[in-house]
Amino acid sequence: MYQHYLLLMPELVESEECNIGLDVEGHFSGLAKQSMKFHNAIAELIDNSISANIKNKDYFSDDNVGESFRIQITITRYSDRVEVIVADSGEGMSPEMLRNDIWTSGNTDNADGVLNEHGFGLKNALSFLTRNQGNPPFTIISRTSDDYKEGHFGKVKGPISREMSRDIGKFRDLWNEGAEALEDPETGTRVHLTTSNEILQSSYRRATRLETISKAIREHFGVTYRHYLQKTDRNHIIIDWEDKVTNDSGEASVKPIYPEFKTGEDENGNEWYRSDDIVVEGEDGNQYSAKYKRGIVDWEATWEKYERDSYDGIATGEGDSPFRIYYQKTQATQGIDIVYNGRTLKTGLIEKVWDRPTHNQFNDFVGEIIISDEAFETVNNKVDINDNSILWLELKENLNQEEWYEPIKYGRTEKEAGIKQRLRRKLEAQMATENVRAEKGFDGVDVDLLQEFEEDYEYIYEVKRSNANPIDVYQCVMYWDAYSRTDDSNLSKVILVARSIGDNAASMVDRWNNRQDEYGDEYNIEFQPLSEYDLD
Repeated sequence: MYQHYLLLMPELVESEECNIGLDVEGHFSGLAKQSMKFHNAIAELIDNSISANIKNKDYFSDDNVGESFRIQITITRYSDRVEVIVADSGEGMSPEMLRNDIWTSGNTDNADGVLNEHGFGLKNALSFLTRNQGNPPFTIISRTSDDYKEGHFGKVKGPISREMSRDIGKFRDLWNEGAEALEDPETGTRVHLTTSNEILQSSYRRATRLETISKAIREHFGVTYRHYLQKTDRNHIIIDWEDKVTNDSGEASVKPIYPEFKTGEDENGNEWYRSDDIVVEGEDGNQYSAKYKRGIVDWEATWEKYERDSYDGIATGEGDSPFRIYYQKTQATQGIDIVYNGRTLKTGLIEKVWDRPTHNQFNDFVGEIIISDEAFETVNNKVDINDNSILWLELKENLNQEEWYEPIKYGRTEKEAGIKQRLRRKLEAQMATENVRAEKGFDGVDVDLLQEFEEDYEYIYEVKRSNANPIDVYQCVMYWDAYSRTDDSNLSKVILVARSIGDNAASMVDRWNNRQDEYGDEYNIEFQPLSEYDLD
């Protein structure tokens, strides 16, 4: 160990060698090869920032919310790299922690925050994101209220090696960078790191624009930290992004992401939304509980909620769900989330919990298993529960033994053929209707329903079980064109019946209704919701 004071560099006051105490090449290169995604690794740093602010282990059961956090994430993309800053105004790290404690493998001696469980978070994130490469791959700067002289900060700069040092000095410019949104600028931690565009894009591979990727990251964090963001409006995660390649930039506040649920009762008198406490016994003979909440998603209410101005552009979906990634009303996203100490570890679970495969009848089923007791174990990178833990295995057994705990089937997810049949019966019951039939094969086009009226005019119906999309509007135009060419056509209107209609599809309806067909007649296409016929 060495310690010296440098007088020639006015910013630097003290430098002391870090105590790594590990096989640097083997240990950290192994962590760098983990199967993670960008947002999972950044979440490790967010966990540390939350833990630096929130110490109360009973945070979610305590009505007195005295602790809160404010975290700023800055993402800057260049053609050859991505620079990230995760900044908080928590308690900060002492010089000794920066030099010694945080580099010890699995160290939990100072892990006293609500999300500090394994002591691997910082090392996981830095190793995976930077691959220990860059110039420098990372810089950590921190300050507590009691351990530093006024205007002085502790700093450690990578790469991780036995030559790495902890410096103390007046690093004010570095300290202020990426921390403009923080309320208490004099304590806390800033992690500056360099990663690759490939790793950044792992958060949403369908996009190349940083604006879209940032929105996807915002949704990831909105799901992961929704319980913290819902606990008090003083908890904030802010994302600043700038693309140096396209000269675009923006800022967004992370909002809690979770669907709204159907209220009332099913045909058997059971509530659609249910909540139960499940008690399991550990190897030590003590009892531990988990809360199990679940229900059927009300997609219309979910859309309405996330289209409000207060949610600032979160609603980006085009189908039943307003979300881009989660809760999509699909087999891939159906099921329950695992929430541990207020942090969502895993989403959309059916097969992992119940001895049954996913199925379309569960597409509207969403829920949570909320675990607050540390006796339940998670894996080191906190992206899942430990499948082999005794408590988890017993909890899973309880969920499989009780019929009441099983995934809820939504009885109205009938196929479109069933909806068409019910609509046909309703149309036949209308006054002035002469006939309703499925029309097959005129001019190569099959029509869902053709309604003939006594006054000698006709309606065509295109029926969709889910939301109406632009392609469905185009189908209605094809019906109009094809049927208008028949000799006995008396077509007056084409009606698109669906659960709801998006803005793009609605605009497309308006555009076509301002046009004329090949015979000089104006198109007449109309949208009607399933609810108008009591079919929703």
